Amino acid sequence: AEPINYDLFPNNYTSYRNIITSVENESHFLSFETPNKIPTWLKGEAFHAGPGKFEWGSETYNNLIDGSTMVQKFTIDASKTEGKQIKYERKFLETMAYLANKEANKIVYSEVGTYGEPDDLLDGLKPWNKKEIGQRRLEYFAINQTDNTDVKMHYIDGDLWSFSEYPAINVIDKMNFKIKKRIDIRDFQPENDKNLLITTQTAHGFVDGNNDFYNSVTGFELAKDRIFAPVYYVYRLKDVGTKDNLVEKENQKTEPENEEEAQNRLNKIFENIEWSEKIEIPARPGQAGYYHDPAHTENYFIMPFQSIEVDILRAPIEIANARPIGENGMSVNPERDGIFVVVSKKTMKEVGRFRLPYFISGHTINAFESEDGTKIHYDCFRTFKNFFDLSTINLNSFGINEIFGFFI
Repeated sequence: AEPINYDLFPNNYTSYRNIITSVENESHFLSFETPNKIPTWLKGEAFHAGPGKFEWGSETYNNLIDGSTMVQKFTIDASKTEGKQIKYERKFLETMAYLANKEANKIVYSEVGTYGEPDDLLDGLKPWNKKEIGQRRLEYFAINQTDNTDVKMHYIDGDLWSFSEYPAINVIDKMNFKIKKRIDIRDFQPENDKNLLITTQTAHGFVDGNNDFYNSVTGFELAKDRIFAPVYYVYRLKDVGTKDNLVEKENQKTEPENEEEAQNRLNKIFENIEWSEKIEIPARPGQAGYYHDPAHTENYFIMPFQSIEVDILRAPIEIANARPIGENGMSVNPERDGIFVVVSKKTMKEVGRFRLPYFISGHTINAFESEDGTKIHYDCFRTFKNFFDLSTINLNSFGINEIFGFFI
């Protein structure tokens, strides 16, 4: 068949840039009818978090995931709407980054692909004093790391938890999209690693069949003999519940949870956090391994490290020079093997690892164990050859043929 290299209904996009258009209104509600009937048994709510605003004042974000978080909700109850109606709600998440950018009408919180700072940050400094300028920028960045959690949303213990790859977690009320609690995973880091500096966590944790939530963090040890040595930990939040458990809990309550009860419940979850043993991956000096999306089976947490390196020392150099940390901080190294680390969910200890020559992946599709428990099957999406070039949104118009040219 003749290849399609033009836009198809309903998108009608003439440029990749059009896919990431800002939403102007801060909140919106509507109902609409589908062309065909929805099955009468279909009932529920679907939530999604993603970037919804790419400009503040005259400044524009440079990365697909830098935009300010918008929470969306689709409500379907085919038995009550004659099988056709869907309700849709959306609202910007009022993170600290969102509120600060809104007040300044410019980008003052840096994101992975966009640098931002207040207009008065360098007041009183001479333009030729590069050392003091860089130091002030680094101090500001350390205190004002973004909490723009626009990558992935999970339904945990009756709330919406949104994540990006930064240490921040926003716990959101599913009814009004207000933030119930702002959590920094660094406040709960492993007690046995006093020299650990957590810098990132994945956005793609998961709740397993035992109602436990798993995710992992990347950090660096700052001991004298191990300056900026990259380390990794898996963490578990036990019995955070699924929808079935939450229905049972809610039926036992006689009135809605108040703010104090919500804070106490969330604090208790993190007070009981469990950490794996420390995991280390071989790397060249000054480099750290990276993986985007973990996988899990009934008994194992799998960390698929890729042929990608993070330049540990590059980030402070970029910030000091008013450049985003993602611009030159990551690169593909074809000589670096992919390393799959398998962690037991029972013991929270590594039980094995294996290598794969030149491995680049996007997201996990599925992972499962063989019936006899001797093999783990892992499927993932292939990703882009020039992943970091595609991450910028200043792209020219191109069609399907050009898009396929990006894939490995």
